[in-house]
Amino acid sequence: MKKLCFLIFGCLAMSTNNFAQSNQRDTESTEKFKQQIGLAAGFTTGYGFSYRYWPGKLGVQITTLPKFEEGRADVNIGFTPLIELKEVKLNGYYVGKWYLYASANYMLDETGSRWNELTQESESYKYEAINAGAGVGFDIYVGNRIGFNGMAGYGFYEINKSITTDLTAEIGIYYKW
Repeated sequence: MKKLCFLIFGCLAMSTNNFAQSNQRDTESTEKFKQQIGLAAGFTTGYGFSYRYWPGKLGVQITTLPKFEEGRADVNIGFTPLIELKEVKLNGYYVGKWYLYASANYMLDETGSRWNELTQESESYKYEAINAGAGVGFDIYVGNRIGFNGMAGYGFYEINKSITTDLTAEIGIYYKW
């Protein structure tokens, strides 16, 4: 497993270097983009469509995927403040960054009713949870406008009920403009 992770990371690092040395070196490779849109998934940051606004050292990420159908609501909303620690440059061009994050995620799964096998009756169902976490993250830029991110830290789960804690992980892919 370690060999596979090193192989993937090595390929990403080499492709980043190749893209950084393309013909567009003079403008876009040195430009910092403030806005990003993409897909993300995490235990404490939320899952679904994600938007990032990162104008300087401080940024914010909002992730959501609400699903509604007759008799059911499934809502997931994540909010994540970001603090840049270090921007990584290779030959004078941005190839990634390290940052800290703190996150909060609200989840709601509400079904009008479902069948209970024990009581042989229909009953309403509602699951509601709030998760929170904090940790360190990194972005790897592939080309000028595509970025992959990973975050790892410590999470607090179902804090609106009885708190459980565990490690957490988050991933995403973004288009920058």
